[in-house]
Amino acid sequence: MSETITLTLREVLTFSQKSERVRQGARPFSALSFKATTAGAYVVGGARIPYEQGALCLVPAGVAYQRESEREDIFVIHFDTATPLPQTVCVLQIKDIEAYRQRFAEALALWQRAKAGDHYRVTAILYELFAAMIASVESECREADYLTEAASYMEKHLTDSALSIGMLAARAFVSPANFRRRFKARFGCAPKQYLERLRMDYAKHLLQTGYYNAQEVALRCGFSDAGYFCTAFRHYTGESVSSFRRRTHEG
Repeated sequence: MSETITLTLREVLTFSQKSERVRQGARPFSALSFKATTAGAYVVGGARIPYEQGALCLVPAGVAYQRESEREDIFVIHFDTATPLPQTVCVLQIKDIEAYRQRFAEALALWQRAKAGDHYRVTAILYELFAAMIASVESECREADYLTEAASYMEKHLTDSALSIGMLAARAFVSPANFRRRFKARFGCAPKQYLERLRMDYAKHLLQTGYYNAQEVALRCGFSDAGYFCTAFRHYTGESVSSFRRRTHEG
């Protein structure tokens, strides 16, 4: 999202939602809501985007969705902007829930009071909330970029026996522990397992050619120890290297 953005306030609302699935068609305005009490999820184009209690959720204009939730209390600010927004729902999980509850409650009170200058005071709160959302989304994008780049790097350099998680973390300028945690959350497995899976799939391909023995395949797949490779291969495939070669060649 652009750092230069103009927001035009429409209204501030609060309401209680019963436990149900709500379908909402594309609307001509955007919405920034605060889920004050319970968790739920948006479904946009078949993708499920969950949120917890205290989430700040941005629904851009033109985005249709389905919302699934238990009974919840919601604050929402409707606004217009000419600045292009991501065409999906963005969720920022808040740590200080009470502080954000107070900010939305303040915006609602000012909107309902409607004294001179209150419209600008509410708009200032909207900009403040939007700034927090932009910072979070850009941080997530940077994280997604370095994780995607790390996975791509593994695919291109799987034959390098010196490739390590520490090296990948250093390339991303994060600690190895942080890298492992975020990689697993993104790809569903530890980076070491991801790399080993790439190597084992390549090893299967090499064995199927019939051109290489176990030691040669091990070296070509980034394993400096053929014995470790054979053990890892059996663990990954459920059969020995020799059994795999024999079965694939006989087939």
